[in-house]
Amino acid sequence: MRLKEFEIKLGFLTLKFEPREVEVAFEGFLSEMRTIVAILSEDQRTVLRRIMSAMADSLTVQDVFPKFQRGTPEHETLRRLREAQFIRPKGGGPWRAESQIEVKPFGRLMWDKVGEEQLFSGV
Repeated sequence: MRLKEFEIKLGFLTLKFEPREVEVAFEGFLSEMRTIVAILSEDQRTVLRRIMSAMADSLTVQDVFPKFQRGTPEHETLRRLREAQFIRPKGGGPWRAESQIEVKPFGRLMWDKVGEEQLFSGV
């Protein structure tokens, strides 16, 4: 038997969904993610692997890129990984050397459930 509707509690808000609504939303997010993944270089993929394998939110930009400066290829890597829904600077805002790298919940979910191999397949 397939669910017709279910509820998700999001803090102060409870939303009801039909399974197809959630499928469509996830398909859209995953499609966006794979579009960006398709243009990542091998070096950028290596950075992503390092971030995703680190202890939760334990890395700073400077840990990954010791000589980080905005407007460099390293900055572009962080921007692409953010655009692909994998990471963001903890607390928001622009990337800075001292920014803590936060793995976004959707990025973690896809990395753990879909897996790197499937995310990058056909790219």
